[in-house]
Amino acid sequence: MTFLNRRIIQQPTLLASSRRNFGNLLEKYETGQTSTSGSGRQLTSIHPEPSFTTNWTKSGLTINADLSGITNAHNSFNAYLCRDDGTTLATYQFAEGRNATTLSHTEANYETFSYQVKLGTTVVSSHTETYTRPTPTYTTSFSTNELTLTASITNITDAHNSFDISLERDDGTMLQTHTLMEGETSSTFIQAESSYGTYNYIVKINGTQTDAYEATYIPPPIPTFNVALTNDDLAITATLTNIANPDPYYTVSIYDSSSQVASHTFSTNDTGVVLIWNETTYGTKAYTIEINGASHSSHNIQLNEAVVFSDIEVLVSPQGNGDTATNITTNLSSGYTPNPPHDSAIKHRLSNNNTNTHDLANALAWRNSDNNTDTKIIYEFPFITNVSKWKIWDARRDWTFTNYHVWFGDTEASLAKHATYSFNPTTVWNNATPNSQTRTLSPVKETKYMAFSFDDISTNPSTGQGTAGPGVAEIKIWGYPSSTVSY
Repeated sequence: MTFLNRRIIQQPTLLASSRRNFGNLLEKYETGQTSTSGSGRQLTSIHPEPSFTTNWTKSGLTINADLSGITNAHNSFNAYLCRDDGTTLATYQFAEGRNATTLSHTEANYETFSYQVKLGTTVVSSHTETYTRPTPTYTTSFSTNELTLTASITNITDAHNSFDISLERDDGTMLQTHTLMEGETSSTFIQAESSYGTYNYIVKINGTQTDAYEATYIPPPIPTFNVALTNDDLAITATLTNIANPDPYYTVSIYDSSSQVASHTFSTNDTGVVLIWNETTYGTKAYTIEINGASHSSHNIQLNEAVVFSDIEVLVSPQGNGDTATNITTNLSSGYTPNPPHDSAIKHRLSNNNTNTHDLANALAWRNSDNNTDTKIIYEFPFITNVSKWKIWDARRDWTFTNYHVWFGDTEASLAKHATYSFNPTTVWNNATPNSQTRTLSPVKETKYMAFSFDDISTNPSTGQGTAGPGVAEIKIWGYPSSTVSY
């Protein structure tokens, strides 16, 4: 057998075979493959090796070596897909009549690999392939509520922990980041802002932008309310009422000329708010109210030192000597007597203890035509006084009144009507004492100013005779002053 093979190898036709055919011949010899000649002798079979074109393709993690245009296919030949270190990945045994096939292998990791296609032991094609992990895809949707953005990441494909999805501002400020996990299909970013306005958001994967969104957060309506300032000595109370649209976004602050004195952050169920602070001095205090730094309103309050009243009732007008520290004026523009109605003359007449009305010399009288609803005799006490009672005399039967009104106020401009009183007019003429009336207040009335006004009458009901106008002979006032006065 050895001799026969040597003879065959020495044949000229075998010398024309390529080295690769010779290698295949030896392979067949070593495995004992034979064929029968016409003479019945056993000869080793010799076939030309296949030839083909190799084309490399990739799908996902799968490499494909496509063999096409195969000629001389025979099952005595094998093609191998190998790594460059010789590791066999796939094997194909040629089949007669088949002119194309594919050798495939699927990798487990995304890396770079070098491949070879061998015919037998001979490398006929080499290829290097880099497998890049596919970038995950996803759908992003955005929604807002109050000051909160929700970015929903859904329909995630190809999730892997080598990829991070981030939520950023358009200036690059990182807000949140999320590392994907294999098999993950959804994720959510929730971003809470601290103030209202317009914000631009960016969604990125591994630094590459995929989505953008502009959100405008509109603040709630500005609260509305009424403000009243009161005080208890130096303690100031600001009472907010009729509050509408309260919301924690808004803070109301109260400022004096130099600093904030009180503040309150609204809650949604606020209907009324009370703010209290203390001053250190008396006088007029001015405050401004702001809502989130924007002006709302301005308010003043007068702080007066606490009044301590005498516990002894005294006659505050007039005094025993016929004079008075209480100032007495009138807003009459014209009087019957005195005429003109100078304040000094009026003060003298109404402070004179002599009520004898001889020719109205000790009285104040003015015509009905000069009288109106605002005509007053005005008393200004030297100190704040708790008025307790008064006594009033009319002048004469033709200068009298049937009703009079009493007014009190902290200032002349703030005089307010306290009450109306009826009076029985006198029937006397000259050289006689007219009618009088005493009224007591309970409780006493704290005031700085007191005034009297009179209604017109055309007839004295006590006599049935006509009258010329109001007439007053004297008014005495008692009370508890807040300080000692030397009369």
